[in-house]
Amino acid sequence: MVDALRILTSTPAISLRSRANNLYLTAAPGTPLIANKTSAGTGEQFDIVTT
Repeated sequence: MVDALRILTSTPAISLRSRANNLYLTAAPGTPLIANKTSAGTGEQFDIVTT
């Protein structure tokens, strides 16, 4: 389970932090999503997509 940590006002993106280990969710091409970062950089920002 993750918490939405912050919503950036300049872009519709969020960073997610895990409740289990207090680390940020990261996504790299070709790898599974995993919460293993201590700070939120560009690889830990996700676009908000509406359908």
